[in-house]
Amino acid sequence: QYNGYDLKKVRKYYLKAASLGSDFGKAFAGEILVLLPKNPKDRERGLALLHEMAGKSIEHSQYALGWDYEFTVRDYDKAIYWYKKAFLGGFPRAFDSLKQIYQTHRSDQFSNNLLHAWLQEGHAAGNDFATVGLAIQFREGIHIKQDLLRAKSLLESIDVRNKRLNAFVARTILEIGNQINKQSKEK
Repeated sequence: QYNGYDLKKVRKYYLKAASLGSDFGKAFAGEILVLLPKNPKDRERGLALLHEMAGKSIEHSQYALGWDYEFTVRDYDKAIYWYKKAFLGGFPRAFDSLKQIYQTHRSDQFSNNLLHAWLQEGHAAGNDFATVGLAIQFREGIHIKQDLLRAKSLLESIDVRNKRLNAFVARTILEIGNQINKQSKEK
């Protein structure tokens, strides 16, 4: 049992969906086979499914590969690669994983600069998720008013048609506005 689900039934359902050619089924079957293998061949089969779906830009599979490389294989460069693809493809949770890797395993200033550079590159290319990541970096920086205003401006520039971003962007703009107001009152 996991969160009220019978994992044997879930596994059977996704494997059946995968055998019928469903990309959704393949993505989740791959994840289940990698995370809960019954034998070594399950893991191999699961990784093959995840790679196939990641190649089709299924963000969840890209994220699952990043997770596997981070926690199972301990290859942080490959984990970063897959987390980046998942985040820029529209999987917001991957940004938290990226930040965690950079803070835990790549804590030097060079790595922080690399993270910032690819976010700027994605922002320049018009990727809303990269713009959000860049705004988060400014917001979580040293909280000087200039950086807060820059973060707020970046977030306000996003045309939020993506429902996953909508609530986050609105909440973050409000939080930044509160931080700016607090700093103004302290002076």
